[in-house]
Amino acid sequence: MRNHAKWECRKALNHFEKKLVKDSKTNPKAKYAKSKLKTKSGISNLARVDGSQTTTDKQEVDVLNNSQENIQTTCRIHSQAVQTELNDIEITPGDEAKRLSKMNPNKSTGPDGAAPRVLK
Repeated sequence: MRNHAKWECRKALNHFEKKLVKDSKTNPKAKYAKSKLKTKSGISNLARVDGSQTTTDKQEVDVLNNSQENIQTTCRIHSQAVQTELNDIEITPGDEAKRLSKMNPNKSTGPDGAAPRVLK
């Protein structure tokens, strides 16, 4: 029933749009047809940290550069924090063997560049 209702709705919409195309020759101000033909161009203005909008290309470039610098700084801070926290981890040979036996050899390489198939 759901599929039949969906098919009927699509059929009715198709019929409606075909009728609009025919009528658009006599009524060029058809709003429905215009709404379907509208395309978006360009990108919207970017928002600054203070909430205001950019108005020039230079301002947009500055906003993008600042956000990229913030992301890189944040990544550096997080990577340093992670490195200091990982120094306290103890791995026993039994833990290592258990994890390697559970490893899926068909997965991609990790951040160390070693292939799981080779490790396993």
